[in-house]
Amino acid sequence: KHSPLIGDEGGRRTQAAECQFGKTLKELGSTWFADLGPPFGVMYCIRCECVPYHRKRRVVGKVHCRNIKHECPKPSCDEPVLAPDRCCKVCPGDVNSPDVVEEQPSINVEEEKNLKHFAAVLTSKMTMETEGVTTPLTTDGNPDYKATGRFTFHRRNLYYSFYATARPRGVQFVDMRGNILEEQVLTPYSKYQNDTEKVCGVWRRIPREYRRLIREERLQVTLLWERAELAITGQLYRFRTLATELYSALLEGPRPNVAGTAIVSVSTQAPSIHLTLIFTGIFGPEDMSDTPVTVRLQSTSGKERVVLEEMARVEKPSSDINVIEVRSAVSNADLNQMSKQRLSVTLSTKAGQSMSGLVRTRTTCELFHTPLSSPPDNNDKKTSGMAWMYIDKNGALKYHVRLNGIAQPDMLGCA
Repeated sequence: KHSPLIGDEGGRRTQAAECQFGKTLKELGSTWFADLGPPFGVMYCIRCECVPYHRKRRVVGKVHCRNIKHECPKPSCDEPVLAPDRCCKVCPGDVNSPDVVEEQPSINVEEEKNLKHFAAVLTSKMTMETEGVTTPLTTDGNPDYKATGRFTFHRRNLYYSFYATARPRGVQFVDMRGNILEEQVLTPYSKYQNDTEKVCGVWRRIPREYRRLIREERLQVTLLWERAELAITGQLYRFRTLATELYSALLEGPRPNVAGTAIVSVSTQAPSIHLTLIFTGIFGPEDMSDTPVTVRLQSTSGKERVVLEEMARVEKPSSDINVIEVRSAVSNADLNQMSKQRLSVTLSTKAGQSMSGLVRTRTTCELFHTPLSSPPDNNDKKTSGMAWMYIDKNGALKYHVRLNGIAQPDMLGCA
């Protein structure tokens, strides 16, 4: 069994965009009636709402309650009735009463499916929308700071994973106007993150309005370092090939805004490879349409050997995100080299612009785990345990087995 890496939390959160009423957390935009506890109980004439408000660039939640008794509409009959759990007297057929709270709809299967997998390429270029015009928020950054991210939505939580050229101190999720919706200070390296060179975390309890931004691909993510100008940002996009991704690559170029990522899927039955390349920063104003791009997959150890070289064309080159797909038959030996992280992918144009990166274990932070028990025909029912494992930065399988009921309860290994 494998799942998003729940154990590695994103770290300390700043004030979240949600509200606390008593001991209950309320989602941004939700409404409810004030429950004051015994002896008062629920006050159905006190309607509360979790409303957003801005604190500098941050969006946080604030509880706003009001007495709605004076808002009750005039009944349409002579003998209105006060129903249980209501504030206003109503007549049969009366609607639009202020003492009815809409239930927050649960996430249906289709919404969960549409929000499942996203990816981002992060560079020092950040954009903001103002009255329909897109402008840069920052353009000053470190040329060495690039990153690629993978995002998995599961039960109102967004699990994030990054490969970055240097470990950041924090992560922000930002809307297209530059408002900070969520900010987390990343914890120091855990053993998993140290072994894999990944950055892992989770944004929990995402409000419905922010889920809409994710679904519409209008959410940005920013990685932060100690100096304010060392921030890189990318936008979350949905890609169908993320569902079959097995390997990833962070592609780096010579300039701050030149970067990309490769989503790598493979087939072992008829050995073949499929590359989805997402990149930015290599096209100039002269690249108007139908621009050729060369994709090369080659070995990194010993004598240079080209595994794949294909030319693809970008119909409408963009200064933002460009996407191309390449597929080719390869040998089992090539797939073996890829599993050992001995292949790199290079993207280049006729104008001499290029970016490249090592093909590695996919960016997503994940553990594989299983419970252990005695065989059915074994009379010793006291022996049980748990095994968990993951792929490290070198492509090796790290495993840990813990058993109960035996002399040596822990086993560590690498295969």
